[in-house]
Amino acid sequence: MNAGGNTLWYVPEELVKVVDQIAPTVGVQLSGKPLVEIIETYGRLAAALGADLDAAPVADAKRRFDAAGDALRTLAAARPDLKVMIVTGTPDNLYVAYLPDHPDIKYWGELGVNIVSPDRPTESEGGFWEVLSWENADKYDADVILVDARAQSMKIDEMAGKPTWAKLPAVKAGQLYPWHAAERYSYLGYAKVMEELKADLDKSRDVVVR
Repeated sequence: MNAGGNTLWYVPEELVKVVDQIAPTVGVQLSGKPLVEIIETYGRLAAALGADLDAAPVADAKRRFDAAGDALRTLAAARPDLKVMIVTGTPDNLYVAYLPDHPDIKYWGELGVNIVSPDRPTESEGGFWEVLSWENADKYDADVILVDARAQSMKIDEMAGKPTWAKLPAVKAGQLYPWHAAERYSYLGYAKVMEELKADLDKSRDVVVR
């Protein structure tokens, strides 16, 4: 995965040559690219390695992805006021996702999901997030919060000890669900993600006072 330019995510610069001596590497640009374009790029890579993109399971996955997107679009149109925020947390800070820099979140926004997104990311993060101290965790209101499910993020029960977090409307309502930030970029992978997201939004209610 390519973070930008020729930089590979999670591969320290001093180890790039070592890795290349073991096996060839291919970087796929993710930042700033549309979700479907990224999936199609991985498809072309798979084809170059011998995969059959005309195989029935591949076609079925594409249909399932399209159906999941259509269902999410229909839900969003029916419930335009349902506000969704995506976050990750550390012991010191809450990170609020900046929609334009996350291909999956941007795609959901294009489908009509009302995403709570900062006006701009924190410069020191190189994009992707607005960094808030836990004292300012109540800067944004949302009916639903998706919490980063990756290992490096604080778990929901750990966040519960932060007073400002505990006061958020979505937290009080128990409308906290996982955000699968590390999902593989495939039609099947994101079909499952969007099906789960729709199910979570279906059972959620508007809790922010407007």
